[in-house]
Amino acid sequence: MTRSRYFVTGANRGIGLAFVKHLLSLPSTEVVVAGVRNPSKEHCAELHDMAASDAATRSKHRLHILELDVSNPYSVQACAETVSMITDGMDVLVNNAGMLIHRDTDTTNISDMVRTFETNTCGPLLVAQTLKPLLKKGRQPLVWNISSGLGSIGDNSSGGYLAYRVSKAGLNMVTKTLSLEWKDDGIAVVSVCPGYVKTDMSPDGNVAPEDTVRAQTSLWKDIDSVSEMNGKFFNRHGKLFEW
Repeated sequence: MTRSRYFVTGANRGIGLAFVKHLLSLPSTEVVVAGVRNPSKEHCAELHDMAASDAATRSKHRLHILELDVSNPYSVQACAETVSMITDGMDVLVNNAGMLIHRDTDTTNISDMVRTFETNTCGPLLVAQTLKPLLKKGRQPLVWNISSGLGSIGDNSSGGYLAYRVSKAGLNMVTKTLSLEWKDDGIAVVSVCPGYVKTDMSPDGNVAPEDTVRAQTSLWKDIDSVSEMNGKFFNRHGKLFEW
């Protein structure tokens, strides 16, 4: 079974945008849903250009740009309802949307913690829960949670980035728990560190978005609900991370 229907959150820039570009380059791709906070052309010009270019060479639209605030249950539900009118199943969910607040540990406040946790931990869980009916109808369905090495407790040797670290460690627990509970539904769930990617969030990154996406997607063929990688936390090359 070939995966061909994809949902990418945080798709208007950085890693998310690179995922959309790569998936559209695959001849087997049938549907790519790009979830973004603001789907207007002003905020997502590159996505709209890609959609127009792709539609001009295809018999039907493959790229669908939808409004999605992963921290808002009403937004997630509305988006999922629209997706269900586009496709009757979803093969891969890339939970990429995230946020990072630059503040040192001594001044990190409760608001910072809650906002980051809502987006980076609760958001991916909410999207996965809401799309589960479509994932259950997918081909070798896979939830691909974009985590971070900063979410590794065992690998934390420098401190810093408190809210972000806690949120990604929480996401890793979401991954592990869902992988166990959804295995019988045939859904695989993993956490992936994409590397230090050059994005708006990390402008000094040393990995290009398109490079991490190519590396990550090359792993997909070996992962399903019964594979050894299900429920694991690893880097873009498939090397396991400490929890």
